[in-house]
Amino acid sequence: MIKPNDLTNMEIENTNFEELEAKIDDGIKRFHGWYPWEEALIEGEYPLEVRNIIAKKYKENGWNFVYHQTSSENNERAGLTCFKFSTNELDDKYVKNFHKV
Repeated sequence: MIKPNDLTNMEIENTNFEELEAKIDDGIKRFHGWYPWEEALIEGEYPLEVRNIIAKKYKENGWNFVYHQTSSENNERAGLTCFKFSTNELDDKYVKNFHKV
């Protein structure tokens, strides 16, 4: 019998974190200078637990605030994940429905 934690562990174990970090870093470079924060918009909708793990890693490396949201969480067509990184807390008008780590 599968348990809820089994599903979460499966999602985490099936994620290539190095590849995901590379996608995020490329996204940050691509959008650098567009906003008063750094942003990465990447293909794929990553589970909340995976995004939280990634966000904590970026916080450990100097970002004070990391926000994330999938396009379906924003009532848009599914398929994208957005991360926002900042050394200062962002105004709610930019991250109202984002998860904050």
